[in-house]
Amino acid sequence: TLFRSLVNNCDFFEQESTTKDDKTYRPDLIIRLPKDKQIIIDAKTPIDSYLDAQDEQDHSKLLKLKSHAQNLKKHINDLASKEYFSKFDNTLGYVILFLPAEALLSSAISIDPSLLEMAARKNIIIATPTTLIAILKTIAHIWKEYEMSKNAKEIVKTGNELFERLMKIGRAWCRERV
Repeated sequence: TLFRSLVNNCDFFEQESTTKDDKTYRPDLIIRLPKDKQIIIDAKTPIDSYLDAQDEQDHSKLLKLKSHAQNLKKHINDLASKEYFSKFDNTLGYVILFLPAEALLSSAISIDPSLLEMAARKNIIIATPTTLIAILKTIAHIWKEYEMSKNAKEIVKTGNELFERLMKIGRAWCRERV
């Protein structure tokens, strides 16, 4: 998949589920971050009206695109009502809604310019392929920096241990010489 081949050092789980209050919640993707944090991605996209609009002309096309914008708005509301970030441990306070084509978002926003702001108020961040790639690359960079930081701390710890041992040897050597 796109996610597997895109970035090294980016851990994720597909179709991971949890049960809370006798309901099962299964986002499409959970991306693991350092310090046991997680980001949830939903990739279920309402696209039927958008695809239907491509075969239409003028007024019919506009009606289909309005339907597409309404379907996306409904999907945002439905996704927000799931409150994934409260169902899974250590998640960030938002969910990423992935739309697999830039046109799906731009056509909906051309009809309803308030969609992005409305989604953000509901803790839903809409990502298209371009923005999702940027998010995943950023996460991979965060992991790389985190691992380098861990390695640096280990080097400092080992260096301190070596210094202490050399100091003990030096003191013992000095005592033998006196």
